[in-house]
Amino acid sequence: MTPTVTCRTEYRLRAHEVLARTAWVLVTVGAVALVVLRAVDVGSGTTIAVVLVCVAGGLGCAGVGRGIPRPAVTVAADAESLYIGNEDVALHEIPLDRLLSVETDRGPATATSSMAGDDARRLTIAGHPYLQIEVARSGPDTDAVDRWQVAVVEGDPAAREVTERLRSAARPRPSRTVADAEPRRRVARVADAGTDEAAMRLWEAATRVHDEVMAQYAPYELDTTLAQSAPEVTDVRRPQVQRFQEAMDAAEALRTDAWPGDRAYADRYQQAALALRDAWRDCVGAPDPTGSGDPGA
Repeated sequence: MTPTVTCRTEYRLRAHEVLARTAWVLVTVGAVALVVLRAVDVGSGTTIAVVLVCVAGGLGCAGVGRGIPRPAVTVAADAESLYIGNEDVALHEIPLDRLLSVETDRGPATATSSMAGDDARRLTIAGHPYLQIEVARSGPDTDAVDRWQVAVVEGDPAAREVTERLRSAARPRPSRTVADAEPRRRVARVADAGTDEAAMRLWEAATRVHDEVMAQYAPYELDTTLAQSAPEVTDVRRPQVQRFQEAMDAAEALRTDAWPGDRAYADRYQQAALALRDAWRDCVGAPDPTGSGDPGA
């Protein structure tokens, strides 16, 4: 019998943040009060009392904060199922035969999601990388796809084990769009460029693809009539539109005005820009809506 492997990522609530900040402020005030009160010749008894109150208050806030249980995002897998969710809300069991894909190297997330409502499947935590997991919504023949994003701890052996199990269980996507069916050439990566100049050219090509996709998408944002007439681009209930919106957010988060000077970061941006291009192509169902070909080709 295959044991269950579980990856938990705890995060702080607003209460933890407020108490930690208050503790820091009180201890700082106590230290400043000690210096100021001694400088103005306030009696030692008063000085000690003020400092003790501040320090005790700070330590008390810190203690209360530590005593509040931290919620956690969980992803786990055994031989038959994937378990994913927020432990304080719900843990969902998904049969592995519905698993379509698992992507790593996402993030780190810039904010902790609400994990509720429209973000119920977006289980991201600020500062943490996350897995992106796609599952068929129901049955093996459906075209509907649910996308989960779940935070993990970078370097966590449990996260690596869960990822490997899910990758080995993932099956090909049950349906493919016209854009998927067409071959997409391999693009030279920034990380593999032979020189810094070549890496910069690849990064610049990625920025052009990014700009061109956004130029194609902009009319749908600005023209309500056009947006209503093109649900393939604007209807967020469609998996292709969900993927495009997420790819757009990821590319924007990594975009810089100038060459970042860091190949690893530039490579992450390039891959995000390519993912955005592919997601846009899937939305509109055209061979290449940017008209620019592959960046760096």
